[in-house]
Amino acid sequence: MINKIVKYFFIFTLLIIFGIASFVALDSDLRRYLFGRAISAYKLYQIIALQPYLKKDNIKGASSQLMKYIQTSEKFANGKSILLLGIYDAAKLVEIKASSKEDYLHLEKVFKKLVEQDPSLYEAQVWLAKSYSYKDTDLALKHINKAIEISSAQDNAYRVAIEIAQENGDKDLANFYCNKYKNSKFGGSIPRYTKSFFEGNVITKMALEFLPKKNSQNFYTHSGLQLNDYDNYEFTPIQPRDVNGFKIYLSFLPGIKIDLNEILITNSKNSKSIPLNEISVTSNSAYVDNSYKDKISFLIMKESDEVINFKFKNKIHSLNKISLKIKITKLDLTNHVLCN
Repeated sequence: MINKIVKYFFIFTLLIIFGIASFVALDSDLRRYLFGRAISAYKLYQIIALQPYLKKDNIKGASSQLMKYIQTSEKFANGKSILLLGIYDAAKLVEIKASSKEDYLHLEKVFKKLVEQDPSLYEAQVWLAKSYSYKDTDLALKHINKAIEISSAQDNAYRVAIEIAQENGDKDLANFYCNKYKNSKFGGSIPRYTKSFFEGNVITKMALEFLPKKNSQNFYTHSGLQLNDYDNYEFTPIQPRDVNGFKIYLSFLPGIKIDLNEILITNSKNSKSIPLNEISVTSNSAYVDNSYKDKISFLIMKESDEVINFKFKNKIHSLNKISLKIKITKLDLTNHVLCN
């Protein structure tokens, strides 16, 4: 009797396993769903496994855990993959805690693996350059230059290069990277989990919206913003309209200064400049430098979407065009002792 029960139970279990396997094999959506959930659970487990090391500032132990993560992942996929993104996220948590030569030397193998699997990872190139900076300056600069090729506008690679110049007392090298940074505007970053105004954080685009808002929003975009010189950026509404202000939409990288020294309004009667002392300004997160009377100066300190609000003292009737005279500059990465 017991043997029959065991036999039937065994057959029933096999049928269930076979049925589930067949269902999963035939249903591609379910298969993708289960695979995605399994990958997410695995990535979460790896993050949790790192926490004891990070809480004790044990970068050596965290590096060993990351290498196990990489070696296990390589058995299933190599190169660019969903697993690589999980490794990158975990490595970023560890790199933030790294602060010494020993820390970065412990992490060198991890960063090297990331670069081997995806050479287009900007931050991985910068991290590897940081590790190499303690033992091979030429190799460090090679990876710094690769990072700059990927995204010349971002500042992380330049910071490592300037630190190398500072350590070696090489003012020419520091000046080279300082000047290159101040004049580089292409590239940027793309948010992983959100959508920015311009599909990424860049310093070449902005949009304007006239106020008061209408039922349907109209954004007027200007691309090709220039660095280091005042330029006039014109915005023309679809048809003449009364306005009492406007909003500027940005998705800039951090460390940007925006100087506005003239707002020229054109309507059917004439063109005139609006006095800056008749304009109030607010923003989501930008800071205002009130040291100047001849311009309004904003400091962008966050890598995120930004909205700057301008409100006129008096309403402008039948506006045809608005022209903003703006200069965009990058804030310095060091003082004048290193960079002229």
